[in-house]
Amino acid sequence: MNPNILPPDQNISEKQLHLGYWFVTHKLEIKKWFTFALMLLGAALWLFTIGMLVKLYLVDYTRDRATDRALAVSLVNPNAIAAAAPRPLVVNPVVTLVGNKGAIDATVTVTNPNDDFWVSWTGRFDGLSATSTSRQEFILPGETKQLLELGVEGGRRSGTARYVAGDPVWHRVDKHVIPDYKAYLAERFAFDVANVEYSSATSADGASVISRVTFDATNRSAYSYWTVKFLIDLYRGTSLAAVNSVELDQFETGETRQVEVVWVQDLAAISKVDVVSQVNVLDAKSFMSQKGAQ
Repeated sequence: MNPNILPPDQNISEKQLHLGYWFVTHKLEIKKWFTFALMLLGAALWLFTIGMLVKLYLVDYTRDRATDRALAVSLVNPNAIAAAAPRPLVVNPVVTLVGNKGAIDATVTVTNPNDDFWVSWTGRFDGLSATSTSRQEFILPGETKQLLELGVEGGRRSGTARYVAGDPVWHRVDKHVIPDYKAYLAERFAFDVANVEYSSATSADGASVISRVTFDATNRSAYSYWTVKFLIDLYRGTSLAAVNSVELDQFETGETRQVEVVWVQDLAAISKVDVVSQVNVLDAKSFMSQKGAQ
């Protein structure tokens, strides 16, 4: 077979010949446009990717965050949150009195308006003298409690004296541990005060007047306490005339103690004596046995 003659089935038509000639003569140009098209496609893909990232992280993310915040606001009732938070302590005006040997005594009543929180804090009386003593205090749920500052030397009676309760620490009563707080309190806060007597007499040397209150204190609860504090208020008519306090250490269950409290001052015409006990029955450290707080 003649190699210069193609078989009948492989003959190239004139049209194919022209097409091949055009391809050969335009090969470089076709390559250039093909490369340019690929570059355009790559740029389009990059622009699409950047656009999707912007949409995802800037547009959609911001919108989703706003939606989440809106849902959080709609799902959480601000009034319910405010109702669940403890209400602040109510501090009444300070009363100042002349105490033993001319020193100044101060007293104030503080109310805890919350039924399911007790609170501890460090407080002080301001305006009695140049210096004031800070003391750790507590108040039980729903309690109105009297606080004292006794024997401020060089102090002065002042209508501007005030009590500052700083940095309160709130403790919620655990309903799982104490389902009935009133019953819990009644079982543990059971102190009887009987045979309360007030007397006043001149001292043996005649230099001063001794006023005293005596009473019997009994621990009727089933629990023993490391310390129970008793406050004594003396009234002249409806006016508070004098205050004092005494602490009974290791006050055991069923125990009765005879207590005497003395003022070295003349307290005439005393018409009423109030004796009030104080102990933190919600603090396990108050009990001589740790079982008391359960």
